[in-house]
Amino acid sequence: MILVLLLGYLGLLFLAIKFKLIKPTLFWKLSPIIWVVFLLVALFIPLQFWAPGGYVRVVQPTVQIVPNVAGEVTEVMVQANQNVSKGDVLFQIDPVPLQAVVDKLTAQLQLDTILFTQQKDLMKKNLGRQVDLDRTRAKMQSTNSQLTGAKYNLEQTTVRAPGEGVMTNVEALRPGARVVAAPLRQSMVFVDNSKRILVAQIQQIYMRYIEPGQPAEIAFKMYPGKVYNATVESITPGSAQGQVSPSGLLPSAVSEVHGPLFVRLILEDEELAKSLPAGATGEVAIYSPKGKPAQIIRKVIIRMAAIKNYIVPN
Repeated sequence: MILVLLLGYLGLLFLAIKFKLIKPTLFWKLSPIIWVVFLLVALFIPLQFWAPGGYVRVVQPTVQIVPNVAGEVTEVMVQANQNVSKGDVLFQIDPVPLQAVVDKLTAQLQLDTILFTQQKDLMKKNLGRQVDLDRTRAKMQSTNSQLTGAKYNLEQTTVRAPGEGVMTNVEALRPGARVVAAPLRQSMVFVDNSKRILVAQIQQIYMRYIEPGQPAEIAFKMYPGKVYNATVESITPGSAQGQVSPSGLLPSAVSEVHGPLFVRLILEDEELAKSLPAGATGEVAIYSPKGKPAQIIRKVIIRMAAIKNYIVPN
C-alpha cells in the first residue's frame, strides 16, 4: 500500500514539474523521501495499533469416536462425510460376549434371591443364622451392581452419534475389524456442526486497543473479491507458550518467542458462518475507535487482499 501511495505521489510530482507548476528544486527532489516518512509516521505505524490486521482461521469442534467396550465390529451404518443426528447408530459391536455376561449375572442374581428367601424363612423358624442371611444379602447387592455394569457395557456395543454433525475418517472401519476402548485408537471422527469458531491471530504488540464488540472485516481465501463484516467476540486469555502443566520439574529457560495472541470473531452473515468448512482461512482487519484516518488505509488493504485472492492461492 505504501508503494502505491509513493508511486501516485511520484506521478503527480512528475506532472507538476512537466507542466511547470513547480520548479525541480532540491526540496522537491527529496520530497518523495519526506512523503514516505510522513506516511510511515502519520498513517502506517498508527495503522498497526488502531486497525491491526492478521490471519484468521475457521476451527470446528471434533469428537474422537472411541467405543466404551472392545469387540469385533459386525456392521457399520454410516458413510464418509454423512450428516448424522444425535443418537443415530454409527456402528455395531458384536454383543454376544457381553450378552453372555449379562445372562450369567442374571442367573446368579436369581439363585441368590432364592437362597435369600430360603434363609429368611429359616430365620423366622429360628433354624437359620443371621450371618448367613447377611452374607447372602451382600452377595445379592454385589451381583446386582455387576449386572448393572454388564447391562451398560451391552448397551455400549451400539455406538451412537454424540450430536448433530458429520462423520469423517469412516473408510478404515469395516465389519470384522476389532475396536478397543483406548483414547489413542479412535474408530472415526465426529465433526460438530453446532458452531464454527473464527480465530484471528494478532501480534502481541498490536493487541493493546482490541476489545470485545469492535467491528472487523474478513477476506476469505475461498471467496475472492468479497469482504465480510464481523465483530470481536472475545480475546483468548492466553496461548500455548503461557501454559504450565504439572510435571514435577522446576521451570527451565525457554527461547524468547513472541508468538501471536488470539481473538475470537463472530460473522454477521449467519448463513455464511454455518457453511464455512473447518480450516478455511483469510485475512482480518479489526477497527478500534481511534485513528479513523489510518483505518481508511486498512480498509483499502483488506479489499486489495480480497481481490488478490483471485490470483494468489496461498
